[in-house]
Amino acid sequence: MTQVNVILWKQRGGQVAGTGIVRELLESLGCSTRLIVTSEQEPNESLRADVNLFSSEVHSDWLTLAKKNVLLANHEQDVRQSFTPPSDRSHVEKDDQVELLRKLDRIFAKSRYGEKVYRDLGLRVTYVGFTSRDRLLPDVERSDRERLFLIGDNHRNKDWPTVMQVWEENPALPLLHVVTSRGPREMAFPALPNVRYHFQHLSDDEVRILQNRCRVHVCATRMEGWGHAIVEGMSCGAVVLTTDAPPMNEHIDGRNGVLFAAESRSPHNLDWCWKISERSLAAAARGVMEMPEEMKRKIGANARAYFERTANDFPVRFQEAWNQLLHA
Repeated sequence: MTQVNVILWKQRGGQVAGTGIVRELLESLGCSTRLIVTSEQEPNESLRADVNLFSSEVHSDWLTLAKKNVLLANHEQDVRQSFTPPSDRSHVEKDDQVELLRKLDRIFAKSRYGEKVYRDLGLRVTYVGFTSRDRLLPDVERSDRERLFLIGDNHRNKDWPTVMQVWEENPALPLLHVVTSRGPREMAFPALPNVRYHFQHLSDDEVRILQNRCRVHVCATRMEGWGHAIVEGMSCGAVVLTTDAPPMNEHIDGRNGVLFAAESRSPHNLDWCWKISERSLAAAARGVMEMPEEMKRKIGANARAYFERTANDFPVRFQEAWNQLLHA
């Protein structure tokens, strides 16, 4: 039996869901998995394995404890995030990251865009795709009078100030539920009559009900490795609004959701951070209000079909890449 260390820095946000999906898949392939959170555990000889599978960050102290090392990559994150102080991106920092990535046997890319990012750097990369949790609750009544904006705990990836500005300047927009693990003391959320904040107190079941009740989801993403909020919304058959920039627009193509423009970008690690166009987001939000019922149903059905297709494709691609890794 192949022993796999699934390694991450902290249990947070999409990484919790992502590592759960990967462990379940690996165990279905006959592997034995062990979850290691490096902020809580030091490397030692008892944790030797056949493969280290790193989630997002690479921890160099763990490399020698496995015969093979692979990264399930989020290209927008600094792979040294757990041990490098935050600072502005520089050429030296980029070179440092690339040198660390060269020590891996393989990088598994979740998106075609991510695959290109690593391939352009001359790294060993295989596109495997990914998936998200199926959040569909068919019996929950859908509402056209409510919207959902999931910020979670990774608020830097969400252009929430632009979303708040749009809702403030367009009071006729439907009620927006903002779900975030950040409290009002940490972030300056404006008090608006058409916005309801949920600070750190919703259970996962309550969030899932909101995901299904709100027929429209706003995913104001500035950068993304995969996009759990987007794909989970699609699993519910929601009309998802997101940024027309990679890799977000690999999920949403106009037929299965609505895209709004980014007006600028700035360098961020190995990738770009996008600034959303307030005018474009406002037009998209108003446009959905005027959208015919038949079109909403068609977009929702296309979104659900996309989710099912990616959920079916990911295990096939992953198994093929995994077998190649083990036998290389």
